[in-house]
Amino acid sequence: MTSKQFSLLVLLDFSKAFDSIDHNLLLTKLDKNFGFGSCAVQLVKSYLSDRSQYVEFDNVRSETVSLSCGVPQGSILGPLLFSLFINDLPKVLTNVSYHMYADDFQIYSSSAVQDQLVLIDLMNQNIASIVAWSKENGLQLNAKKTQTLKVCKKSVLCQLDNLPNIIVDTTITEYSDVVKNLGLLMDQHLDFQAHVNNVCKTIYGGLHSLNRLRTSTPVLVRERLFNALLRPHFMYCDIIYSATTSVILQRLQQAFNSCLRYVLDLKKYDHISQHSSRLLGCGLETYFKLRAATFLFKIINFPIPSYLLPYRSAAISNRTSNLSLPSYPPGSNYNSSFRVRACNIWNGIQPHNIKRLTSISAFKQQCLRSLLE
Repeated sequence: MTSKQFSLLVLLDFSKAFDSIDHNLLLTKLDKNFGFGSCAVQLVKSYLSDRSQYVEFDNVRSETVSLSCGVPQGSILGPLLFSLFINDLPKVLTNVSYHMYADDFQIYSSSAVQDQLVLIDLMNQNIASIVAWSKENGLQLNAKKTQTLKVCKKSVLCQLDNLPNIIVDTTITEYSDVVKNLGLLMDQHLDFQAHVNNVCKTIYGGLHSLNRLRTSTPVLVRERLFNALLRPHFMYCDIIYSATTSVILQRLQQAFNSCLRYVLDLKKYDHISQHSSRLLGCGLETYFKLRAATFLFKIINFPIPSYLLPYRSAAISNRTSNLSLPSYPPGSNYNSSFRVRACNIWNGIQPHNIKRLTSISAFKQQCLRSLLE
């Protein structure tokens, strides 16, 4: 985006993915691809074999049907076995990036606007390879649920009006303005306005129900209801979406103020500034900074997936424990990324010995004190 390129993100959907895993093929992959011993393979075979299912409705039960494929959903091993099964899928990809999480699979790539046809051709070639792999492995892509998102600056979007469509197994997919990626709403410009709007809508909907019983519930109960039912919506993916513009975040602040009025039983025009730290221990903006700093603390001090390793920037000096930042043009989109934003928050923590703590609870406590000061 900073270099005025555009990206294409394709979120693929497998139909009944967990139910379609071929047991024999899975066992073969465990043996050939991962080196499972014969005893381990037999154990997994025993785990998957002799399963059956039936449907019960209104105390009437259908006939029992034996299951010859699929991994048990709702189990610990189910997602793990599925991940092992599709682990060789990325081998069919060429010159595109990808992300995998259980049965969620997405590919993406970028190019200059003048090379848009080349990019579309590249994406369609890779999707054709994914379709072929899926058929060979007994899975089926759901073309109707596949979503495609153009990501670029607003000034670039108008140059992509006639962009050819992405094709999934002969089915043309339409471009979306907003897609849901593991619960996070992503829009074309990555300003997360759609996600913030959805969070606010959910918060106000929850408050509408809770306010009916406000007069009959004590303050402590209302605070527990906020923590259980409303607070998680502020927290989910906040280290990503909280880097949006101050105008969009103001809507979130207004929703949070409504939560304060509910918990403390304040009227619409009562001042709430003196109560701003009651629910989170600090204001909403400071809370987002604390969450970003804490996440970076985990990246630095604990084992992490390999894709997060670039965020573990080298320290400039042992004395300050500050993190180095890659150079980027002033005012660029990269300035609002987690890497830049979190590192700036981290480097501003005083005193510096807070960054060298090893206990996450001690870090959160002292980091909050530093942010408040």
